[in-house]
Amino acid sequence: MRWLLGLMVSLSALAGSAARAECAGLYTGQQLAGDLGAASSALRAKDDAAFQAAGQRLDAGLPCLGAPVPAPVFAVAFRTVGLYHHRFGNKDRGRQWFLTGLELDASFEWDIAEVAPGDPVRQVFDDLRGEAEADRVMLTGQELAVPAGTRLVLDGRRLDEASATQGRPHVLQVVSAADNQVKQTLLVEGNALPERFLQTMVVADTASDNPPKKDKKAGHTPTDDLSVVKVRRVRPAAKTPLMVGGAVLALGAGGLYGSTFATRAKFDAATSTADLTRYRTLTNSLVIASAATLAVGLSVEYAGIMLGAAPGGAQVGLARRF
Repeated sequence: MRWLLGLMVSLSALAGSAARAECAGLYTGQQLAGDLGAASSALRAKDDAAFQAAGQRLDAGLPCLGAPVPAPVFAVAFRTVGLYHHRFGNKDRGRQWFLTGLELDASFEWDIAEVAPGDPVRQVFDDLRGEAEADRVMLTGQELAVPAGTRLVLDGRRLDEASATQGRPHVLQVVSAADNQVKQTLLVEGNALPERFLQTMVVADTASDNPPKKDKKAGHTPTDDLSVVKVRRVRPAAKTPLMVGGAVLALGAGGLYGSTFATRAKFDAATSTADLTRYRTLTNSLVIASAATLAVGLSVEYAGIMLGAAPGGAQVGLARRF
């Protein structure tokens, strides 16, 4: 679970709502984290049935996601869904998800405990690295029409222009700027962004045959009335304690994970079934506990970082269900 510990970024604390008619229900951050963990465990245990079940849940849940997920976590989810499709019948769809995952994390290498060195999927994945680096394709004559009070996020990264990479799926989220809640999640193919988020590009005409008129009474032009406004950023009082507290919890998670090396060594040296069972259970429990502690710590750290993201006010990066 090495990659899982590094990428479970505050998912246990995140929730929101996804407005998508096809969804049977909200797919929460907790469910996403659980399914990623279940898929990793199934791969390591060579349990194809369990991995297929987790992959199906991830594949169905991503378009219904109610949590604002960071790009590194999306990269893990996309690779996992790609592997699920590749192993259970739809290899073309698997390749497409691999491309999106590589776009977010081009340096990723499969753990040999999850995908064996001789597994053909390794070669397929490596062959896609070059294609994954393709540039985004702009929509001709279009620009974004972002709903008021929100921001658009594509695969965990803010979308500032009407573009996306072709030949692969993307997860588009509409996130409230005020409280970081997810208002809607959509699955987008290539750069086919929904029309409601687009408008015809307006090109400003900077040329003018009529120069500014002088104000005869005041002796100045209208543009002289422009003034400089200073914007002061207010640092919330809770920002530093949250960041420090999150770091302390993350260090505690590292300590828990470090203790698994000792219990694993005892597992390897065990000479009876009782000892094998005991140390296996203890090791797994410590790994899960360290992952949970890390998730909480990083969520606190993330809240501290996001607090006060807007000038003169506070903006908290933790979403609440509504």
